[in-house]
Amino acid sequence: MPCLVSLEPPRKRQEPDDDLEQPQHQSKRLKLGGPPPAYWDNLSRIWLTIVESGQRPCRPLTRQLHATLKHRCQIPALDPLRGCKHENLKEHTKRCLMATNLFRHATFDVHALCQLASSLHGGRSCSCDVTQVPADGSLYWAAFLVFDDGVEWVFRSPRRDGAIQSEKTIQALLASEAATLKYIKSYSAIPVPVKSLGSRESTLSLKEKSKIVFQLGVITWQLSHLRFREIGSLFEESGYLQVRGLTGLLQHVECLQLSHHCFSPCPTRNRYDDDQEYHRACDQWNNFVTLGSKIDGSNNRVDYTVVGDCLRGITSKWAEEMSASAQNIGSERFPLHHPDLNVNNIFVGDNCSITCIIDWAFCSSVPFPILLMAPGLPQSRDRLEAPLITAFEDGLRRAILTDHRGGLMKEFLHKLETLQASRFAWLLCRLASFDSAGDFYLFRDIWQMSDQNDMDFLPFFRSKQSTDHYIQLYEEMKQEDEPSDLVRQRETSYFQRDMIGLTVSRKLTLVSEWTCRYRKHDPKGIRQNGNNFVADDKLWKWVLESLNQAGLV
Repeated sequence: MPCLVSLEPPRKRQEPDDDLEQPQHQSKRLKLGGPPPAYWDNLSRIWLTIVESGQRPCRPLTRQLHATLKHRCQIPALDPLRGCKHENLKEHTKRCLMATNLFRHATFDVHALCQLASSLHGGRSCSCDVTQVPADGSLYWAAFLVFDDGVEWVFRSPRRDGAIQSEKTIQALLASEAATLKYIKSYSAIPVPVKSLGSRESTLSLKEKSKIVFQLGVITWQLSHLRFREIGSLFEESGYLQVRGLTGLLQHVECLQLSHHCFSPCPTRNRYDDDQEYHRACDQWNNFVTLGSKIDGSNNRVDYTVVGDCLRGITSKWAEEMSASAQNIGSERFPLHHPDLNVNNIFVGDNCSITCIIDWAFCSSVPFPILLMAPGLPQSRDRLEAPLITAFEDGLRRAILTDHRGGLMKEFLHKLETLQASRFAWLLCRLASFDSAGDFYLFRDIWQMSDQNDMDFLPFFRSKQSTDHYIQLYEEMKQEDEPSDLVRQRETSYFQRDMIGLTVSRKLTLVSEWTCRYRKHDPKGIRQNGNNFVADDKLWKWVLESLNQAGLV
């Protein structure tokens, strides 16, 4: 994942098929393919990626096209009775269901796939269960292959209806991952997919987890030696490596679905007394963002464009300051960084030794403080427990002390040691990776920690919303909002049994002036003399208390 955000200015309808030679950057979305396995589960699998060619649209991607393609990719219900005699009905139905399971995303030659896998594994016999249900992620689907020696591989292929619809972007991600794996294997001892090792473990003790995280500290030191002159992803062309970027955050917010990302922050569990109150607050939040399709509407998209533009200035200054401290280690001062070291991408053996790290597609060169942060586990967006942070730092220090290549590099990393748990760097990574449920809080804290001449955050953000540039951008994006009749139809279905929720959401939408924020200052507006409106935990707690007092809960 090239860090941090796109450096190109926002423009009308940026498209994912834009020229990938431009120095733009990519952020990774939250994986939505179901819940992760149990904490610290590990599988002995290797990822085998084969690209589906000619399966994606060549026309520019807009939100309307994205919705159309998603609708087209829905699998129609089977008709097992068609062309089938009664005595063959059971067998015919079985074959249809088998085909639907494995081939729900794409049709491919299973025999050819097994032959290819066998040739890559020393000629061992290989089989693929056609009745299996493929595993789904936001970008890929996967099927499992089993060899006669018990080793299990995974066949991974891009989804037609995945988070990224552009064939050009998907191919670039795969090419970058292949180049990154080749480079890491050639110039470090970091375990990357080559052979599958290890076994399944359902639970690990704190001591075992600490051992694994200690090794991640050592791997971080190895990555610190794989440095480049600029920030970006690796690509191989004519036998030479190049560093360049992919389109990212700003393009995502203009074209793709935003899922739960809304500049009206999701409720935070630790701010409520119990689970029941928290879930009720989540219900109120869902009611609010559903009314008027706020998440994927142009208002929310322009909010995130404002965030991206502000981040460009803040991060550029921060990266420049950090890079200035690295002058003594030479011109190549941006090390490689794996942005998604979660429990699904780290495989360990029986002795808790890391045997393989996968999912390098979004790997990029980054400023040193980003590399030195302890990874988030069980998911990359989570904060690591304090004992495990200590284990990670111990592994990093041990690697520095025992490496004969230290020199000036050791001195530089010693100066940056305090940045390993840097709040600013952590906030920046969470926001730029588009992998958080509280983007408003993240950006607010980043703003407050940066030098902004003591300007209050909310008045600043409101002033941006009233500028000519963003008003014009809002008018352009508004042209591709969902049709109002479709939005009302969805609202009717959603609120048909919750008229109280509908009433509360309508009142809050009116008071927030949600639909008229991108306009010149209106002296007659509802909030002309009031504070800036933020639909945060304070609001939801007040709403719940009001409903309780009125006996409406």
